[in-house]
Amino acid sequence: MKKHKKLWISLLSILLVGALGAGVFVYMETRPVEPVHVYDINNMAHLNWDGDSTTGGEITTDKFQAVHLSNTQVVTAVHVRVGQKVSKGTKLLTYDTTISQLALDRKELAIKRDELRLKDAEKELVEIRNMKPIVYVEKPDKPSSGSSGSSGPKGDLGSNGYQIYAGKGTSGSPARVWVDQNIQFTNELMNSLIADSTGGSDVYLVAEYRQGNSADGEVTNRVGMHITQIVEPAPQPPEPTGPSDPSETTEPSETTEPSETTEPTETTNPEEPGTTDSPATTADTPAAAEPQYVIEFFVPSENKEPEPEDEIIWNSGFTATEIAQKKTEKEAQIKDLTFSLKMAKAELQIMQKEFDNGEITSEISGHVVSVISAEEAAETGEPMVKISGGGGFLIQGTVNELNREAISIGQTVTVTSYNDFSTYEGTIVEIGDYPVKGDLYDGNPNSSCYPFTVSVSEEANLQDGYFAEISYHTSQDQEGAFFLESAFILTENGKSYVYVRNAEGLLEKREIKTGATVNNGNNTKVLSGLTMTDYIAFPYGDDLKEGAPTEEADVSELYALN
Repeated sequence: MKKHKKLWISLLSILLVGALGAGVFVYMETRPVEPVHVYDINNMAHLNWDGDSTTGGEITTDKFQAVHLSNTQVVTAVHVRVGQKVSKGTKLLTYDTTISQLALDRKELAIKRDELRLKDAEKELVEIRNMKPIVYVEKPDKPSSGSSGSSGPKGDLGSNGYQIYAGKGTSGSPARVWVDQNIQFTNELMNSLIADSTGGSDVYLVAEYRQGNSADGEVTNRVGMHITQIVEPAPQPPEPTGPSDPSETTEPSETTEPSETTEPTETTNPEEPGTTDSPATTADTPAAAEPQYVIEFFVPSENKEPEPEDEIIWNSGFTATEIAQKKTEKEAQIKDLTFSLKMAKAELQIMQKEFDNGEITSEISGHVVSVISAEEAAETGEPMVKISGGGGFLIQGTVNELNREAISIGQTVTVTSYNDFSTYEGTIVEIGDYPVKGDLYDGNPNSSCYPFTVSVSEEANLQDGYFAEISYHTSQDQEGAFFLESAFILTENGKSYVYVRNAEGLLEKREIKTGATVNNGNNTKVLSGLTMTDYIAFPYGDDLKEGAPTEEADVSELYALN
């Protein structure tokens, strides 16, 4: 049993009010009906997808150099002119920089911060993926072992404010107690609960609050408690304050006749005057210590031997839809953090190079094809100097193995610079034969990715070291095929499955054959195993079992945020 909290009775009322107010054990949603909901596949599928998929990568150059100025560089001298032939290492510009060591330190600190945020987000995603949704367990009725002899409470609460209707009060079989909505867990109440349940010194119970304080009302809250009675040792009576010499109190000849010592009125009547030497009266005897109570809370569903009534297994405490939403949001956060981190690291490299050098040299052998003033470069965003050796820009992206058939060498793609969002036409010049670690653009984590390289003309205003997005066309028409939202597809051991309604109206786990993914992995091409006449279930949670009855439902409920 999982224990959550231990406290003394003086804090109990505050804790219960806080827990109930926060809804810790409140039902997360309306109890579902027995059949599994299935949805018309036409609401999640597209017969054709005539659109673009995207990937991205770092901009590099091939036999080409474009010298861009940053806003922290102040050019002091230009050493080349248009048409001049230069060799690798030829000095092109001299500059002063306003970048300081403090600016570099701040940039490095920001990168470390983002790395920690990314690490935390990745850890949280693993936790989300391991989450299990709330499960509603239907259990057959059987005679209760509790004091009421029934499977549920009967009648009314009566003057006690509670009714024990099931369970033995042990850890394996907690007492099920229907309690008044406004009940206060006082010492007297807890003593009664222990006496009525086990007759011992402790009790395990599940307190149930029911709608309308009615025996047949819906359970609105369950709280598991282990109540233990703690009795402090009674305080010792005070030492007598009479004469210190025992002989002064025990010698009868000094105070009275021997025959008078047998008179009870002389020694036992507390109201009789002249009896100060008699034993302490009842009023002077210390009272026995009042019992204290320790309460340990537990989640009712974690009992070792749960009662046969319908029960919620809380698991993560979230519904399947909520877990799916959390997963989507966390994956988007990781994608944004990863991209931001790559951009920040590229900027840091450029800043460090500027801080260390004070001059720019030619990185290739070729000809100077363009030189403009520093003012014009700052105004237009164009490079101040261009050196060409007959090449241009290169960007390497990755393609999901399912989409590999959609691209080919010589294919035209669109390249968008993340620096200023300018767009250019590019050409695929190479497709790799060996898989690499994919990026966050091309969706399916269960398939391999292959590298491909795009070439862009030297006329483009791209900047070496920064990043660009590659968009490529993914129109793939095939008879009988369609695109289904990827969330409805399960992948196990390299195979794809869906849950659908079969001819008998029961739930069936069916293997399907899939193809390319589009829309950043959000839609997957279904080649066989499904038709547009099928009804499909959302495959989250352990409650989807083959053979379960099905019920048609409105697909809008899947997209409603809980």
